[in-house]
Amino acid sequence: MRPRVLSLTLVLLFIGAASAHARPLAISKEFQTDKKLGAGLTLGVPTGASVKFLFTPTLAVDLGVGAYFLYRDRNGFHAHADLLWHPFVAVEGETFLAPLYVGLGSRLLIHDDINHVGVRVPVGIAFVFDDAPVDVFLEGAFVYDFSISEDANGNAADGADAVDMNALVGVRYYFM
Repeated sequence: MRPRVLSLTLVLLFIGAASAHARPLAISKEFQTDKKLGAGLTLGVPTGASVKFLFTPTLAVDLGVGAYFLYRDRNGFHAHADLLWHPFVAVEGETFLAPLYVGLGSRLLIHDDINHVGVRVPVGIAFVFDDAPVDVFLEGAFVYDFSISEDANGNAADGADAVDMNALVGVRYYFM
């Protein structure tokens, strides 16, 4: 009985794949905004403050500082600086645009007298409102940290390099 079900499933899968048509990816328009400088709060890793400056509607720098609490059984200080690119609007509502963004940056992480410097790759979506000088954003970031602290013997403290993930939600008020 089981071989028949598996065979039937495979046949249906191949028939479905053979009749599938390539569809273009539905990408909306390029992101446009007149907002330039915003500051706000983040909740997650890190919990703290965020400042974003848009050089152009699609290119920005994001700075974040804050703390993290009980993350992997540690408390500490986190700071990051990212260059962000907003390639397209992923969602377009009546009163907002939601551009997707990706970036590349760096992170400083200090906990238990151990310092890490890392490469950070954020990916997120920002909900930018037409009639209000605010945005709300969701972000995840892949981080590769290098341990830069040393113990008394000159060995890297805290073991070795580390791969990490950050996730946060935030809101910013735009002054310009």
